Amino acid sequence: MEHPPQQSSLSEIPPGTPEYSFEEGVQAAVDRIKGLYEASDKDVVVEINGSGVNVGKTELLKQLAQKLGDEGIFLSVLNDPTQAYYEEAKKLETAANSGVSEKRVYIVATTIGKMYHSTEEYRSLKLEGEVSVDLYIGIYRPDKPFGKDGPLAPVADIMIRNKGARDKPRI
Repeated sequence: MEHPPQQSSLSEIPPGTPEYSFEEGVQAAVDRIKGLYEASDKDVVVEINGSGVNVGKTELLKQLAQKLGDEGIFLSVLNDPTQAYYEEAKKLETAANSGVSEKRVYIVATTIGKMYHSTEEYRSLKLEGEVSVDLYIGIYRPDKPFGKDGPLAPVADIMIRNKGARDKPRI
């Protein structure tokens, strides 16, 4: 059953940004990514912006890979948000696919705590050398919220409140 997105009372969630539970957020992200993918003839770049460590970024990535894979959408992870790294990854994947370039979804999952005045303003900056991002997914735990930096808010088109994430045991 689909629920309407929650709107958080927390001041750090950007106004107008839909907030979801983890399960609902995964489905909302899959739906948005699938829509972007189907509407475009180019790769789709998604960035996961977590409030810190152990908030669910890796689990979110796993869930997205599984669900998008079930839809026949190829997914790759970029460990570096630069345009040069993206181009090199694209070149390697094309070579591994007998020289055939396939449209896919690239996930940048290296971000922790990216904040700005607004997501749209941040997107418009087109930081030199960084790959252009189509969708930002914010994820946090209630006990590990994004910081409060005055007028700044997390960079996110979708926000996921992950109550189920726990700290990993130290070895």
